[in-house]
Amino acid sequence: MSFLSSFWSFLDPALTPPPDDDSDDFVAYEGVQIPFSYLNVDPAAEVLTTGLVINASLDPQILERTWRTLVEQKFPRAGARFRGGILRVIPFLLSIPDTFTSDTPSTAFTAKHYREPYRTSARPNIDILLNSSHSEPTFCSFPSLRQYLVSEERLQDADSFMYRASDHVRFSENAVFNIHVSVFDDLTLIGITYFHVTSDVGGIRTLLHSWTRLISGESITAIEGMDRDVPPVNCVRLSGDFQDFLECNVNTIRGYWHQSMPPIGSFQEILATAVDDRATPNLRVMSRIRRWMYGPDGERWLVRVPKTFLDDRRREILENLKLNGSTESVDRSDVLLAWWFKTTYSNRWVFDTTPISLHISVDLRPLIFAEDSAMSGPYINQASSTIAIEPPIPANAFRKMPLSELALLIHRARVEYHKDRTALARELWWREQNPGRPLHRCPPGGEATLQTDWSEARLAGMDFSGARARGSESKGTGRVVFVVIENLEEEKGTGEILMEDENTVWMSQVKTRNDWESLRRRGGFNFV
Repeated sequence: MSFLSSFWSFLDPALTPPPDDDSDDFVAYEGVQIPFSYLNVDPAAEVLTTGLVINASLDPQILERTWRTLVEQKFPRAGARFRGGILRVIPFLLSIPDTFTSDTPSTAFTAKHYREPYRTSARPNIDILLNSSHSEPTFCSFPSLRQYLVSEERLQDADSFMYRASDHVRFSENAVFNIHVSVFDDLTLIGITYFHVTSDVGGIRTLLHSWTRLISGESITAIEGMDRDVPPVNCVRLSGDFQDFLECNVNTIRGYWHQSMPPIGSFQEILATAVDDRATPNLRVMSRIRRWMYGPDGERWLVRVPKTFLDDRRREILENLKLNGSTESVDRSDVLLAWWFKTTYSNRWVFDTTPISLHISVDLRPLIFAEDSAMSGPYINQASSTIAIEPPIPANAFRKMPLSELALLIHRARVEYHKDRTALARELWWREQNPGRPLHRCPPGGEATLQTDWSEARLAGMDFSGARARGSESKGTGRVVFVVIENLEEEKGTGEILMEDENTVWMSQVKTRNDWESLRRRGGFNFV
Protein backbone atom coordinates (compact mmCIF):
# COMPACT_ATOMS: atom_id res chain seq x y z
CA MET A 1 0.00 0.00 0.00
CA SER A 2 1.47 3.39 -0.99
CA PHE A 3 1.86 6.15 1.54
CA LEU A 4 -0.71 8.34 -0.17
CA SER A 5 -3.30 5.61 -0.43
CA SER A 6 -2.86 4.62 3.21
CA PHE A 7 -2.97 8.29 4.25
CA TRP A 8 -6.23 9.02 2.50
CA SER A 9 -7.85 5.68 3.22
CA PHE A 10 -8.07 6.34 6.94
CA LEU A 11 -9.90 9.58 6.21
CA ASP A 12 -12.55 7.83 4.12
CA PRO A 13 -16.01 8.66 5.49
CA ALA A 14 -16.91 4.97 5.62
CA LEU A 15 -16.07 3.02 8.72
CA THR A 16 -12.60 1.57 8.39
CA PRO A 17 -12.61 -2.25 8.31
CA PRO A 18 -9.94 -4.24 10.14
CA PRO A 19 -6.67 -3.87 8.16
CA ASP A 20 -5.26 -6.74 6.12
CA ASP A 21 -2.97 -9.17 7.88
CA ASP A 22 -0.40 -9.04 5.06
CA SER A 23 0.09 -5.27 5.25
CA ASP A 24 3.48 -4.04 6.38
CA ASP A 25 1.95 -0.92 7.92
CA PHE A 26 -1.09 -2.32 9.68
CA VAL A 27 -2.18 -5.24 11.80
CA ALA A 28 -5.58 -6.83 12.18
CA TYR A 29 -7.66 -5.77 15.17
CA GLU A 30 -10.70 -7.26 16.78
CA GLY A 31 -13.87 -5.28 17.35
CA VAL A 32 -15.20 -2.14 15.67
CA GLN A 33 -12.63 0.26 14.22
CA ILE A 34 -13.57 3.96 14.10
CA PRO A 35 -11.33 6.34 12.10
CA PHE A 36 -10.45 9.62 13.74
CA SER A 37 -12.32 12.64 12.51
CA TYR A 38 -10.44 15.53 10.94
CA LEU A 39 -11.66 17.55 13.93
CA ASN A 40 -9.45 15.42 16.17
CA VAL A 41 -6.05 16.05 14.63
CA ASP A 42 -5.27 19.49 16.07
CA PRO A 43 -5.52 18.60 19.79
CA ALA A 44 -3.96 15.16 19.27
CA ALA A 45 -1.23 15.50 21.90
CA GLU A 46 -3.32 17.10 24.64
CA VAL A 47 -4.06 15.04 27.72
CA LEU A 48 -6.82 16.56 29.85
CA THR A 49 -7.93 15.75 33.37
CA THR A 50 -11.39 16.83 34.46
CA GLY A 51 -11.32 17.02 38.25
CA LEU A 52 -14.34 17.02 40.57
CA VAL A 53 -14.30 17.89 44.27
CA ILE A 54 -17.32 16.37 46.07
CA ASN A 55 -18.21 17.36 49.63
CA ALA A 56 -18.75 13.85 50.98
CA SER A 57 -16.89 10.60 51.42
CA LEU A 58 -17.92 8.32 48.56
CA ASP A 59 -17.72 4.57 48.12
CA PRO A 60 -15.27 3.87 45.25
CA GLN A 61 -16.82 0.44 44.68
CA ILE A 62 -20.16 2.06 43.84
CA LEU A 63 -18.40 4.55 41.59
CA GLU A 64 -16.48 1.85 39.75
CA ARG A 65 -19.44 -0.50 39.36
CA THR A 66 -21.73 2.19 37.95
CA TRP A 67 -19.04 3.60 35.64
CA ARG A 68 -18.29 0.18 34.18
CA THR A 69 -22.00 -0.53 33.73
CA LEU A 70 -22.47 2.79 31.96
CA VAL A 71 -19.54 2.25 29.60
CA GLU A 72 -20.20 -1.39 28.82
CA GLN A 73 -23.94 -1.06 28.25
CA LYS A 74 -24.42 2.49 26.98
CA PHE A 75 -21.12 4.10 25.94
CA PRO A 76 -18.70 1.38 24.74
CA ARG A 77 -16.77 4.09 22.87
CA ALA A 78 -15.52 5.24 26.29
CA GLY A 79 -13.83 1.84 26.60
CA ALA A 80 -12.08 2.07 23.23
CA ARG A 81 -8.33 1.66 22.64
CA PHE A 82 -6.05 3.59 20.34
CA ARG A 83 -4.94 1.65 17.31
CA GLY A 84 -2.57 2.44 14.51
CA GLY A 85 -0.56 5.54 13.73
CA ILE A 86 0.62 7.65 10.84
CA LEU A 87 4.10 9.06 10.42
CA ARG A 88 4.77 7.78 13.95
CA VAL A 89 2.94 10.83 15.28
CA ILE A 90 -0.86 10.74 15.04
CA PRO A 91 -3.00 7.81 16.23
CA PHE A 92 -5.91 7.36 13.87
CA LEU A 93 -8.20 4.55 15.01
CA LEU A 94 -10.44 3.94 17.98
CA SER A 95 -10.88 0.21 18.47
CA ILE A 96 -13.91 -0.86 20.50
CA PRO A 97 -13.73 -4.48 21.72
CA ASP A 98 -16.68 -6.70 20.89
CA THR A 99 -16.83 -7.61 24.58
CA PHE A 100 -15.10 -6.22 27.65
CA THR A 101 -13.18 -8.77 29.69
CA SER A 102 -10.53 -8.83 32.40
CA ASP A 103 -7.95 -8.71 29.60
CA THR A 104 -9.69 -5.78 27.88
CA PRO A 105 -11.49 -3.93 30.71
CA SER A 106 -13.87 -1.10 29.93
CA THR A 107 -11.87 1.37 31.98
CA ALA A 108 -8.73 1.90 34.02
CA PHE A 109 -10.19 2.63 37.46
CA THR A 110 -8.05 3.22 40.56
CA ALA A 111 -8.85 4.47 44.05
CA LYS A 112 -6.93 5.51 47.15
CA HIS A 113 -8.25 5.80 50.72
CA TYR A 114 -6.57 8.40 52.92
CA ARG A 115 -8.41 7.43 56.15
CA GLU A 116 -8.43 11.02 57.41
CA PRO A 117 -10.22 14.29 56.71
CA TYR A 118 -8.86 16.25 53.75
CA ARG A 119 -8.71 19.39 55.85
CA THR A 120 -6.46 17.99 58.62
CA SER A 121 -3.24 18.14 56.60
CA ALA A 122 -1.40 20.85 54.69
CA ARG A 123 -3.27 20.32 51.45
CA PRO A 124 -4.51 22.95 48.98
CA ASN A 125 -7.19 24.91 50.84
CA ILE A 126 -10.35 24.73 48.76
CA ASP A 127 -12.58 26.23 51.46
CA ILE A 128 -10.75 29.55 51.46
CA LEU A 129 -11.42 29.82 47.73
CA LEU A 130 -15.10 28.95 47.95
CA ASN A 131 -15.74 31.17 50.98
CA SER A 132 -14.05 34.29 49.62
CA SER A 133 -16.19 37.42 49.93
CA HIS A 134 -14.22 39.86 47.75
CA SER A 135 -16.53 42.03 45.65
CA GLU A 136 -13.83 42.51 43.01
CA PRO A 137 -12.12 39.84 40.85
CA THR A 138 -9.42 37.86 42.62
CA PHE A 139 -6.39 36.03 41.24
CA CYS A 140 -5.57 32.87 43.20
CA SER A 141 -2.77 30.33 43.03
CA PHE A 142 -4.08 27.27 41.24
CA PRO A 143 -4.59 24.47 43.79
CA SER A 144 -2.20 21.61 43.15
CA LEU A 145 -4.67 18.72 43.15
CA ARG A 146 -3.11 16.55 40.48
CA GLN A 147 -1.77 13.95 42.94
CA TYR A 148 -5.37 13.31 44.01
CA LEU A 149 -6.80 13.21 40.47
CA VAL A 150 -4.31 10.97 38.64
CA SER A 151 -3.07 7.63 39.92
CA GLU A 152 0.65 7.13 40.38
CA GLU A 153 0.37 3.70 38.79
CA ARG A 154 -1.51 4.96 35.77
CA LEU A 155 -0.45 6.84 32.70
CA GLN A 156 0.06 10.53 33.10
CA ASP A 157 1.32 11.84 29.77
CA ALA A 158 0.47 11.59 26.10
CA ASP A 159 3.07 8.99 25.18
CA SER A 160 2.07 6.61 27.95
CA PHE A 161 -1.40 6.11 26.55
CA MET A 162 0.24 4.01 23.82
CA TYR A 163 3.25 1.79 23.27
CA ARG A 164 5.31 1.07 20.18
CA ALA A 165 4.72 -2.12 18.21
CA SER A 166 6.58 -1.23 15.01
CA ASP A 167 7.70 1.85 13.14
CA HIS A 168 4.20 2.43 11.80
CA VAL A 169 1.73 0.70 14.08
CA ARG A 170 0.82 1.44 17.67
CA PHE A 171 -1.36 -0.35 20.15
CA SER A 172 -2.83 0.59 23.49
CA GLU A 173 -3.63 -1.76 26.32
CA ASN A 174 -5.55 0.95 28.12
CA ALA A 175 -9.05 2.30 27.70
CA VAL A 176 -9.12 5.90 26.53
CA PHE A 177 -10.64 7.06 29.84
CA ASN A 178 -8.71 6.67 33.10
CA ILE A 179 -10.60 7.26 36.37
CA HIS A 180 -8.88 7.90 39.69
CA VAL A 181 -10.68 8.47 42.99
CA SER A 182 -9.16 9.89 46.18
CA VAL A 183 -11.41 9.28 49.19
CA PHE A 184 -11.13 11.29 52.41
CA ASP A 185 -13.40 11.26 55.44
CA ASP A 186 -14.92 14.59 54.40
CA LEU A 187 -14.25 14.94 50.66
CA THR A 188 -13.84 12.86 47.54
CA LEU A 189 -11.84 13.91 44.50
CA ILE A 190 -12.49 12.25 41.14
CA GLY A 191 -10.17 12.68 38.15
CA ILE A 192 -11.16 11.67 34.62
CA THR A 193 -8.07 11.65 32.37
CA TYR A 194 -8.31 11.29 28.59
CA PHE A 195 -6.87 12.44 25.29
CA HIS A 196 -8.54 15.59 24.00
CA VAL A 197 -9.12 13.70 20.74
CA THR A 198 -11.34 11.36 22.73
CA SER A 199 -13.79 13.86 24.15
CA ASP A 200 -14.62 17.49 24.83
CA VAL A 201 -16.96 19.60 26.95
CA GLY A 202 -20.09 18.17 25.36
CA GLY A 203 -18.84 14.59 25.58
CA ILE A 204 -17.82 14.85 29.23
CA ARG A 205 -21.17 16.47 30.04
CA THR A 206 -23.01 13.52 28.50
CA LEU A 207 -20.89 10.90 30.25
CA LEU A 208 -20.84 12.40 33.73
CA HIS A 209 -24.49 13.37 33.88
CA SER A 210 -25.44 9.87 32.71
CA TRP A 211 -23.14 8.49 35.41
CA THR A 212 -24.82 10.45 38.21
CA ARG A 213 -28.25 9.37 36.97
CA LEU A 214 -27.16 5.76 37.33
CA ILE A 215 -25.64 6.44 40.75
CA SER A 216 -28.90 8.04 41.86
CA GLY A 217 -30.73 4.79 41.18
CA GLU A 218 -32.13 5.41 37.72
CA SER A 219 -32.43 2.32 35.55
CA ILE A 220 -29.69 1.82 32.97
CA THR A 221 -32.42 1.18 30.39
CA ALA A 222 -33.72 4.73 30.85
CA ILE A 223 -30.37 6.27 29.86
CA GLU A 224 -29.86 6.98 26.17
CA GLY A 225 -26.48 5.74 25.02
CA MET A 226 -24.20 5.91 21.99
CA ASP A 227 -23.78 2.91 19.73
CA ARG A 228 -20.26 1.58 19.34
CA ASP A 229 -20.35 1.95 15.55
CA VAL A 230 -21.54 5.58 15.30
CA PRO A 231 -19.35 7.14 12.59
CA PRO A 232 -17.04 10.08 13.34
CA VAL A 233 -17.96 13.69 12.70
CA ASN A 234 -16.67 13.68 9.14
CA CYS A 235 -19.14 10.92 8.37
CA VAL A 236 -22.19 12.95 9.34
CA ARG A 237 -24.88 12.74 6.67
CA LEU A 238 -25.42 16.45 6.18
CA SER A 239 -28.85 17.78 5.35
CA GLY A 240 -29.76 18.94 1.86
CA ASP A 241 -29.00 22.58 2.65
CA PHE A 242 -25.42 21.63 3.46
CA GLN A 243 -24.90 19.44 0.42
CA ASP A 244 -25.38 22.42 -1.89
CA PHE A 245 -22.12 23.95 -0.69
CA LEU A 246 -19.76 21.00 -0.71
CA GLU A 247 -18.26 21.90 -4.09
CA CYS A 248 -17.30 25.40 -3.06
CA ASN A 249 -14.14 27.42 -3.38
CA VAL A 250 -12.83 27.66 0.18
CA ASN A 251 -9.15 28.03 0.97
CA THR A 252 -9.12 28.55 4.72
CA ILE A 253 -11.20 28.64 7.89
CA ARG A 254 -12.35 31.75 9.71
CA GLY A 255 -9.79 32.79 12.28
CA TYR A 256 -7.13 30.26 11.22
CA TRP A 257 -3.97 30.48 9.17
CA HIS A 258 -2.23 27.67 7.36
CA GLN A 259 0.91 27.10 5.35
CA SER A 260 1.05 25.22 2.09
CA MET A 261 1.55 21.51 2.55
CA PRO A 262 5.20 20.53 1.92
CA PRO A 263 5.98 17.65 -0.42
CA ILE A 264 5.14 14.32 1.17
CA GLY A 265 8.74 13.21 1.21
CA SER A 266 9.98 16.26 3.06
CA PHE A 267 6.96 16.12 5.38
CA GLN A 268 7.90 12.58 6.35
CA GLU A 269 11.51 13.57 6.77
CA ILE A 270 10.68 16.58 8.94
CA LEU A 271 8.52 14.56 11.29
CA ALA A 272 10.85 11.58 11.40
CA THR A 273 13.99 13.61 12.10
CA ALA A 274 12.22 15.75 14.72
CA VAL A 275 11.87 12.70 16.93
CA ASP A 276 14.44 12.31 19.70
CA ASP A 277 13.31 8.93 20.96
CA ARG A 278 11.99 6.69 18.20
CA ALA A 279 11.21 3.92 20.65
CA THR A 280 8.06 5.69 21.86
CA PRO A 281 5.01 7.10 20.10
CA ASN A 282 6.17 10.66 19.66
CA LEU A 283 3.13 12.82 20.14
CA ARG A 284 5.57 15.23 21.78
CA VAL A 285 6.44 16.45 18.29
CA MET A 286 2.99 18.00 17.94
CA SER A 287 3.37 19.57 21.37
CA ARG A 288 6.73 21.12 20.44
CA ILE A 289 5.25 22.60 17.28
CA ARG A 290 2.33 24.03 19.22
CA ARG A 291 4.60 25.57 21.88
CA TRP A 292 6.74 27.08 19.14
CA MET A 293 3.63 28.60 17.53
CA TYR A 294 1.82 29.81 20.63
CA GLY A 295 4.61 30.69 23.01
CA PRO A 296 6.39 29.23 26.04
CA ASP A 297 4.78 27.20 28.77
CA GLY A 298 2.88 29.26 31.28
CA GLU A 299 1.67 29.26 34.86
CA ARG A 300 -1.93 28.43 35.65
CA TRP A 301 -3.86 30.65 38.05
CA LEU A 302 -7.48 30.71 39.20
CA VAL A 303 -9.51 33.82 38.53
CA ARG A 304 -12.52 34.37 40.77
CA VAL A 305 -15.07 36.82 39.32
CA PRO A 306 -18.15 37.75 41.41
CA LYS A 307 -21.40 37.65 39.44
CA THR A 308 -22.39 41.03 40.88
CA PHE A 309 -19.24 42.52 39.33
CA LEU A 310 -20.20 41.16 35.91
CA ASP A 311 -23.89 42.03 36.22
CA ASP A 312 -23.10 45.64 37.11
CA ARG A 313 -20.95 46.04 34.01
CA ARG A 314 -23.47 44.27 31.82
CA ARG A 315 -26.19 46.61 33.10
CA GLU A 316 -24.07 49.64 32.22
CA ILE A 317 -23.45 48.30 28.71
CA LEU A 318 -27.14 47.57 28.11
CA GLU A 319 -28.16 51.01 29.36
CA ASN A 320 -25.67 52.69 27.02
CA LEU A 321 -26.88 50.60 24.09
CA LYS A 322 -30.47 51.57 24.83
CA LEU A 323 -29.57 55.27 25.09
CA ASN A 324 -27.91 55.04 21.68
CA GLY A 325 -31.01 53.47 20.17
CA SER A 326 -29.44 50.04 19.71
CA THR A 327 -31.42 46.82 20.09
CA GLU A 328 -28.28 44.71 20.53
CA SER A 329 -27.53 42.88 23.73
CA VAL A 330 -24.66 41.12 25.48
CA ASP A 331 -24.66 38.12 27.81
CA ARG A 332 -22.82 37.74 31.08
CA SER A 333 -20.33 35.41 29.38
CA ASP A 334 -19.62 38.08 26.74
CA VAL A 335 -18.83 40.58 29.48
CA LEU A 336 -16.69 38.04 31.35
CA LEU A 337 -14.50 37.30 28.34
CA ALA A 338 -14.31 40.96 27.32
CA TRP A 339 -13.21 41.89 30.84
CA TRP A 340 -10.55 39.16 30.84
CA PHE A 341 -9.16 40.05 27.41
CA LYS A 342 -9.05 43.75 28.26
CA THR A 343 -7.47 43.07 31.66
CA THR A 344 -4.77 40.74 30.42
CA TYR A 345 -3.72 42.73 27.33
CA SER A 346 -4.09 46.32 28.57
CA ASN A 347 -0.66 46.18 30.19
CA ARG A 348 1.12 45.70 26.88
CA TRP A 349 3.58 48.31 25.66
CA VAL A 350 1.91 51.30 24.01
CA PHE A 351 3.76 50.63 20.73
CA ASP A 352 3.08 46.87 20.75
CA THR A 353 1.02 46.14 17.63
CA THR A 354 1.23 42.34 17.88
CA PRO A 355 -2.02 40.95 16.41
CA ILE A 356 -3.97 39.10 19.12
CA SER A 357 -6.32 36.40 17.82
CA LEU A 358 -9.21 35.74 20.19
CA HIS A 359 -10.81 32.28 20.00
CA ILE A 360 -13.80 30.92 21.92
CA SER A 361 -14.73 27.25 21.92
CA VAL A 362 -18.00 26.19 20.32
CA ASP A 363 -19.92 22.91 20.43
CA LEU A 364 -20.75 21.79 16.89
CA ARG A 365 -23.30 19.18 17.92
CA PRO A 366 -26.38 21.41 17.60
CA LEU A 367 -25.03 22.97 14.41
CA ILE A 368 -24.06 20.05 12.20
CA PHE A 369 -25.99 17.08 13.50
CA ALA A 370 -29.25 17.13 11.57
CA GLU A 371 -32.25 15.57 13.27
CA ASP A 372 -32.38 12.79 10.70
CA SER A 373 -28.67 12.00 10.85
CA ALA A 374 -26.90 9.18 12.64
CA MET A 375 -25.52 11.74 15.10
CA SER A 376 -28.84 12.96 16.51
CA GLY A 377 -28.27 11.00 19.74
CA PRO A 378 -25.57 11.37 22.40
CA TYR A 379 -22.06 11.76 21.00
CA ILE A 380 -19.16 11.63 23.47
CA ASN A 381 -16.20 12.09 21.11
CA GLN A 382 -14.61 15.35 20.01
CA ALA A 383 -17.08 17.60 18.16
CA SER A 384 -15.97 21.15 18.86
CA SER A 385 -14.25 24.01 17.12
CA THR A 386 -13.61 27.69 17.85
CA ILE A 387 -15.25 31.00 17.07
CA ALA A 388 -12.70 33.65 16.12
CA ILE A 389 -13.11 37.36 16.81
CA GLU A 390 -12.04 38.86 13.50
CA PRO A 391 -9.88 40.57 12.57
CA PRO A 392 -7.10 40.07 15.17
CA ILE A 393 -6.81 43.04 17.53
CA PRO A 394 -3.48 44.88 17.96
CA ALA A 395 -2.16 44.41 21.48
CA ASN A 396 -1.97 48.14 22.18
CA ALA A 397 -5.63 48.62 21.18
CA PHE A 398 -6.96 46.85 24.28
CA ARG A 399 -5.73 49.69 26.47
CA LYS A 400 -8.24 52.20 25.08
CA MET A 401 -10.96 49.87 23.76
CA PRO A 402 -14.15 50.26 25.83
CA LEU A 403 -15.37 47.13 27.57
CA SER A 404 -18.72 47.53 25.82
CA GLU A 405 -17.11 47.51 22.37
CA LEU A 406 -15.16 44.34 23.09
CA ALA A 407 -18.21 42.60 24.59
CA LEU A 408 -20.23 43.47 21.48
CA LEU A 409 -17.50 42.10 19.20
CA ILE A 410 -17.63 38.80 21.07
CA HIS A 411 -21.44 38.66 21.05
CA ARG A 412 -21.67 39.47 17.33
CA ALA A 413 -19.08 36.82 16.46
CA ARG A 414 -21.07 34.19 18.33
CA VAL A 415 -24.37 35.17 16.73
CA GLU A 416 -22.86 35.25 13.24
CA TYR A 417 -21.17 31.86 13.66
CA HIS A 418 -24.40 30.16 14.68
CA LYS A 419 -26.41 31.94 12.01
CA ASP A 420 -24.09 31.40 9.03
CA ARG A 421 -24.52 27.66 8.51
CA THR A 422 -23.35 28.06 4.93
CA ALA A 423 -19.89 29.22 6.04
CA LEU A 424 -19.73 26.41 8.59
CA ALA A 425 -20.59 23.80 5.97
CA ARG A 426 -17.90 25.15 3.66
CA GLU A 427 -15.30 25.10 6.44
CA LEU A 428 -16.13 21.54 7.42
CA TRP A 429 -15.81 20.55 3.78
CA TRP A 430 -12.40 22.29 3.61
CA ARG A 431 -11.18 20.55 6.75
CA GLU A 432 -12.18 17.17 5.39
CA GLN A 433 -10.42 17.88 2.09
CA ASN A 434 -7.27 19.14 3.84
CA PRO A 435 -6.81 16.86 6.85
CA GLY A 436 -3.02 17.16 6.91
CA ARG A 437 -2.89 20.94 6.54
CA PRO A 438 -1.53 22.52 9.73
CA LEU A 439 -3.92 25.14 11.10
CA HIS A 440 -2.74 27.91 13.41
CA ARG A 441 -4.92 30.16 15.52
CA CYS A 442 -2.87 33.25 14.79
CA PRO A 443 -0.91 34.72 11.86
CA PRO A 444 2.89 34.57 11.81
CA GLY A 445 4.21 36.95 14.44
CA GLY A 446 0.88 37.04 16.24
CA GLU A 447 -0.45 35.62 19.49
CA ALA A 448 -3.55 33.55 20.14
CA THR A 449 -5.77 32.99 23.12
CA LEU A 450 -8.32 30.18 23.36
CA GLN A 451 -11.06 30.21 25.98
CA THR A 452 -13.12 27.05 26.61
CA ASP A 453 -16.38 27.25 28.54
CA TRP A 454 -16.53 24.21 30.79
CA SER A 455 -19.42 25.73 32.71
CA GLU A 456 -21.57 24.55 29.78
CA ALA A 457 -20.97 21.00 31.04
CA ARG A 458 -22.85 21.92 34.24
CA LEU A 459 -20.50 19.88 36.41
CA ALA A 460 -20.83 22.07 39.51
CA GLY A 461 -23.61 20.81 41.73
CA MET A 462 -23.79 17.32 40.20
CA ASP A 463 -25.29 14.87 42.67
CA PHE A 464 -23.12 11.92 43.74
CA SER A 465 -25.05 11.35 46.98
CA GLY A 466 -26.12 7.89 45.82
CA ALA A 467 -22.49 6.79 46.17
CA ARG A 468 -21.89 8.06 49.72
CA ALA A 469 -19.91 5.68 51.88
CA ARG A 470 -21.72 3.77 54.61
CA GLY A 471 -21.85 5.82 57.79
CA SER A 472 -21.23 9.13 56.00
CA GLU A 473 -24.79 9.76 54.82
CA SER A 474 -25.18 12.73 57.16
CA LYS A 475 -21.79 14.24 56.30
CA GLY A 476 -22.04 16.47 53.25
CA THR A 477 -24.55 16.56 50.43
CA GLY A 478 -22.48 14.52 48.01
CA ARG A 479 -22.48 17.27 45.40
CA VAL A 480 -19.68 18.71 43.28
CA VAL A 481 -18.46 21.91 44.93
CA PHE A 482 -15.43 22.62 42.75
CA VAL A 483 -14.23 21.76 39.25
CA VAL A 484 -10.69 21.86 37.87
CA ILE A 485 -9.39 21.20 34.36
CA GLU A 486 -5.74 20.26 33.98
CA ASN A 487 -3.82 20.06 30.73
CA LEU A 488 -0.31 18.62 30.55
CA GLU A 489 0.46 21.18 27.85
CA GLU A 490 0.16 24.54 29.62
CA GLU A 491 0.02 26.83 26.58
CA LYS A 492 0.27 30.54 27.21
CA GLY A 493 -3.02 32.23 26.40
CA THR A 494 -5.27 29.24 26.99
CA GLY A 495 -7.95 29.27 29.64
CA GLU A 496 -11.24 27.86 30.79
CA ILE A 497 -14.42 29.05 32.42
CA LEU A 498 -14.45 26.24 34.97
CA MET A 499 -17.79 26.58 36.72
CA GLU A 500 -20.38 28.85 38.24
CA ASP A 501 -21.78 28.70 41.74
CA GLU A 502 -24.46 30.88 43.27
CA ASN A 503 -22.28 33.98 43.52
CA THR A 504 -19.15 33.41 41.47
CA VAL A 505 -17.75 32.50 38.08
CA TRP A 506 -14.44 30.63 38.25
CA MET A 507 -11.85 30.82 35.49
CA SER A 508 -8.53 29.03 35.02
CA GLN A 509 -5.97 30.97 32.98
CA VAL A 510 -2.45 30.27 31.72
CA LYS A 511 -0.04 33.18 31.32
CA THR A 512 3.71 33.46 31.59
CA ARG A 513 5.22 34.34 34.96
CA ASN A 514 6.13 37.78 33.61
CA ASP A 515 2.52 38.35 32.55
CA TRP A 516 1.22 37.55 36.03
CA GLU A 517 3.86 39.74 37.66
CA SER A 518 2.92 42.58 35.34
CA LEU A 519 -0.72 42.29 36.42
CA ARG A 520 0.33 42.24 40.07
CA ARG A 521 2.50 45.37 39.69
CA ARG A 522 -0.26 47.22 37.85
CA GLY A 523 -2.47 46.98 40.92
CA GLY A 524 -6.23 47.13 41.13
CA PHE A 525 -6.58 43.37 41.60
CA ASN A 526 -6.68 41.05 44.58
CA PHE A 527 -3.90 38.45 44.51
CA VAL A 528 -4.25 35.53 46.93
